[in-house]
Amino acid sequence: MGSKKSEKEIEKEKKTNLKKLHKNTLKKFLSDEPSSGNLGSGIITKESELSEKDKSKKTKKLSKKKLALLQQQQQQQQQEKQQQEKTLAQQQAALAQQISNQKASTKLSSTDYSDDDDEDYDDDDDSSDDDEFSSASMATSIALTPKELYNSVVNKQRIKFSKSIQFTPLEQAMQFAYDDPSHIIFMVHCVDWYFQSRNLASNIEQLFSKDKNVLYYFIDQSTMEYKEKFPGDIAGVPIISIYYRQKPFKIKRDTLQYDWDEQERIKASYSLHHLKELLEHCKQAIESYHPDQNIEILIDF
Repeated sequence: MGSKKSEKEIEKEKKTNLKKLHKNTLKKFLSDEPSSGNLGSGIITKESELSEKDKSKKTKKLSKKKLALLQQQQQQQQQEKQQQEKTLAQQQAALAQQISNQKASTKLSSTDYSDDDDEDYDDDDDSSDDDEFSSASMATSIALTPKELYNSVVNKQRIKFSKSIQFTPLEQAMQFAYDDPSHIIFMVHCVDWYFQSRNLASNIEQLFSKDKNVLYYFIDQSTMEYKEKFPGDIAGVPIISIYYRQKPFKIKRDTLQYDWDEQERIKASYSLHHLKELLEHCKQAIESYHPDQNIEILIDF
């Protein structure tokens, strides 16, 4: 009876040991495997990295498309302006011809012809006189009255100011300046209802649209966005800021009227001559460009 119990106990101990061995082996096996949590987090990290790269690529592509579209719009604006200038030149030529005809008709009408003089002319001379008088009467009929002359001058001004300034939103223009790697970028803060702003915008388009190294953006000073960003600015007083490779130019003005320290924004309503001089200063400054240094220019106007 005692021997049977001992065999059962031995058998029981074997089973217990076997279970312990199996349990320890299973624990060891599980501890050697990589955790599913770490694996999942690794996958998520890689997916997020890929997603960020895709977003960056899409953003760059979108910026390039916007930049190309804006350049195309500026070219179209320049073509339209050239067509308007051509039309204006034709109107001015027609006006000059009308004034010339009016002077000629006035001179002819003031000439007296006596009967004795008429007897000295033969038939051929009489026919030429008839032609002269008929052309003179035609010139008189198309000559401009003072009111018509005034209206013509007004219409020329209307043609000049009929096309509104193509403004770019402030944040969008700043994004273009940040993304652009090679152009000198002029930010022109102005309005379209004041003659100084109009003249400056016209001069900038006339000069900078011909230069492939320059881009320009007109920023509307009358918007709420602009007023919140620059509350101290006076709408109608043009302001220029210049950028190159995401960095603003530091502009020092030294004249008889102004002696300012370096500024990133200057009040300006420049003529073509001064704009051309300003652009030359900018081009000279970027020849020695270094990413760790400010871009500085000194102007004397």
